[in-house]
Amino acid sequence: MKPSRPFVLTIGGFDPTGGAGVLADIKTAERLRCYGMAVLTANTAQREDKVIEVNWLSHKFIQAQCEALKHIEFKAIKIGIVHNVEMLTHVIEITTKYWPKATVIWDPVLKASDNTSFFDFDSKTDYNNILPKISIITPNSIELSWLSNLVNLEDSLDLLRTKTNIYLTGGHNKDKIGVDYFADKSGVKKLNPKAGTYTPKHGSGCILSTALASNIALDFPMHLVLLKSKRYIEKVLGSNKTLLAYHYQ
Repeated sequence: MKPSRPFVLTIGGFDPTGGAGVLADIKTAERLRCYGMAVLTANTAQREDKVIEVNWLSHKFIQAQCEALKHIEFKAIKIGIVHNVEMLTHVIEITTKYWPKATVIWDPVLKASDNTSFFDFDSKTDYNNILPKISIITPNSIELSWLSNLVNLEDSLDLLRTKTNIYLTGGHNKDKIGVDYFADKSGVKKLNPKAGTYTPKHGSGCILSTALASNIALDFPMHLVLLKSKRYIEKVLGSNKTLLAYHYQ
């Protein structure tokens, strides 16, 4: 299938509000002129402010969904919620098998905003063999710390940027709210927010990571990928005063 728009795959959870998960991802891809497709890792019952229940899907069914789409040439793949490191490893193995040329982005969602746990984190897990297989990770400051086992932000970035590229979101950094960082082997780049009135949004991390995937799929150079993705999430955060974002205004 040859598209007039690039294909982007999101692998993550179903959120019935549409604010987060694969529904938000597909809205983002569509708004940025890509064609989004989705593979589910979990079904959730949740509101925009509370997770009620999570039903994780089997590795076998996740693979079956991916196999059904293996004829599609995805230029970028975003991975959202996964239950544990075993599921993450399984997903990466599948994406590498079916789409070896795709850019893979992982949004390492540890908890929902109401502190419901998504990722069954084990501090003893060694991510050194996993992170090099991922093109970009998009943690907040809390997630960055548990991936690196370090408290200091700069030390965490310096450690992990030797393994993979990092887009550190600034929403949880109380000292520098809204200031993001992009770190790769060449160094660390500061991404300042544009002046505006912003309201926290359910699923903002999902939207940002899919914006990155979409802009990469559109073949923008990395400096524009970063700028366009940051401006997109800022537009979403400023779209209204509720927890649910508008993508079209």
